Amino acid sequence: MKNNILCLAFILIIFIVGIFIKANYKDDVNDSISIIKIEMKGQVQFPGTYYVRYGVSLAEMLDECGGITSMGSLPDGFDYNAPIYNNMTIVIPRKHILRKNLYEEK
Repeated sequence: MKNNILCLAFILIIFIVGIFIKANYKDDVNDSISIIKIEMKGQVQFPGTYYVRYGVSLAEMLDECGGITSMGSLPDGFDYNAPIYNNMTIVIPRKHILRKNLYEEK
């Protein structure tokens, strides 16, 4: 019986200490600027992995990686202010070039 009471008292002390720690714990993640990882691929000047602040837009990311190459293209009406999230891969596609047929049909 004495062992059961000591065990319950110990568990109660641990529980109270846990509540105290949780009440006084300061969350450093919310106080600092969050950094996210973005991978830029395709038709950009400097493709690769970038670590940027949370909340950066696609336009800012394109500036960061040197812009779109002359062979790159995004569709008309594309939202350059679209939000970017952690571990996102952004691929800038190649421009579609229409070629004339170099032969005559018989």
